[in-house]
Amino acid sequence: MSIKRTAISVVAALCSTTIAQAQFAVIDTAQIAQSATHQAAEIAKYVQMIEHQLTQITHLTSQLEQLRQHNKAFGDPSSIVNLSGTEPLFSALRASEENQPLQALRRSASGQGALGSDGGGMYPPIAGTSPSGIPIQREAVGYKPFEAFENAQENYETVQESVRTRRTALRAQIADTVAAIQNSATDAETQKLQGVLAGQLAQLHSCEQELADARFQTNLQESANRNDQLKQQRAHAESIATDHHDAVLKYGSMLRPDVSSSLRFGRSHSN
Repeated sequence: MSIKRTAISVVAALCSTTIAQAQFAVIDTAQIAQSATHQAAEIAKYVQMIEHQLTQITHLTSQLEQLRQHNKAFGDPSSIVNLSGTEPLFSALRASEENQPLQALRRSASGQGALGSDGGGMYPPIAGTSPSGIPIQREAVGYKPFEAFENAQENYETVQESVRTRRTALRAQIADTVAAIQNSATDAETQKLQGVLAGQLAQLHSCEQELADARFQTNLQESANRNDQLKQQRAHAESIATDHHDAVLKYGSMLRPDVSSSLRFGRSHSN
């Protein structure tokens, strides 16, 4: 109503001025008042619209402030890059395993390596002569199972050394990641660091599994060699039994009398 009153006052002042300047002009004051009232109503609507927009702007400003506070507390995940520990983790994930497949270890065994191997100075190598000094021509192929086992054992030792080094490094990286989680400033940074920690723990488990696989391969090759040894012993025993049975049969045939021969019984043939 204050806006209407102001508008009416303005219109009235204009009317008074017009009447003063033109004393003889005929003025329709009712029409002028109606026009002023209409304009005042339009102005009131415009003011109400402005007030509504100001309310919306205030509300949006409040929401923007809440978002700013949220980002400050939780952080922007896209802005958190190059976290500590991610690069070594990526390198470890891309690296190939140290452990070699058992089939590859068996294929690389020719038998010749077993003849010259001394177990790193622990065992005497296979001699090339007999105790009396006679040279021995050994067939390397018969020593392939022994070399396969030695390859598996050497592979296990290589994996063990590699795992020991990687395990030490991973434990240090895990300790750094845990410290970074404790000092993280935002929830987004904490969540990303927890992802890095999960990857590091998985790598630590993978190292242990790789070592266990190498150990299993060594035990498997040893069991295969033992099985072959028992198989060869059985086959050799069967061969000995076969030769013994054949010798008994031949010896028995030699002792059986020849009844068809007259000489055997003191007979002579006369015409």
